[in-house]
Amino acid sequence: MTGSTGDAGTSRGGLGAAVGVGVTAAILTIVALIALASVAMPALTGAQTYSILTRSMEPAYPPGTLIIVRDVPAEELRIGDVITFQQVSDSAAVVTHRIIGVTVTTTGERTFVTRGDANGAEDPEPITEPQIRGVLWYAVPWIGWIATARNQGPLGVLIPIAGALLIGGGGYAVISSLVERIRARRVGR
Repeated sequence: MTGSTGDAGTSRGGLGAAVGVGVTAAILTIVALIALASVAMPALTGAQTYSILTRSMEPAYPPGTLIIVRDVPAEELRIGDVITFQQVSDSAAVVTHRIIGVTVTTTGERTFVTRGDANGAEDPEPITEPQIRGVLWYAVPWIGWIATARNQGPLGVLIPIAGALLIGGGGYAVISSLVERIRARRVGR
C-alpha cells in the first residue's frame, strides 16, 4: 500500500516537474527570441534600433515599441514607407513617420513629405536624404520601454544583469531537470 502511494506521489511530482520544465523552456525560448530580434539581428545586420516615445504612429506603433531600421538608398523609398529621420540635420533627435509624398526639387534632389499615422497634418518641412537614418524593417512591441530605461541611469546596468540571470536560471532549470530524468531512468533499470 505504501509503495502505490509513493508511486502516485512520484508520478504527480513527475508531471509537475515536466510542466515546470515546459513552462521554463517556453519562457526561456520567448526571452531568447526577443533578445535575437531586438539585439542580435540588428547587431549582425548593421541595423539601428529606436524606441517609439510618442503616440504619433498609433495604432500600428504605439509608445514603447522598439523599431529596427536599416539603411536603404533614397531611390528605393516609396510612399507608405515608415522612415526614421532627423527633423534638423546633424541633430541627435529623430522622428519616425510615414512617407506620404515624394517630390523632386529644381536641383533634382528627392525630398520626402512625412506625417505620423495619428497626426492630422503633415510634418512642417520635407525630409532630405542626408536626414534619413533608415527605413522600418520590423518592430517589437513593448521592448522599447526596456531599451529606453536601459539608456537612463542605473537601470542601464541592471537590465542586462537581470536578463542574463533570467536566461541563466532558466537554462539551469531545464538542464538540471533533464539530468535528473536521465538519472531516474538509469536507476529504474
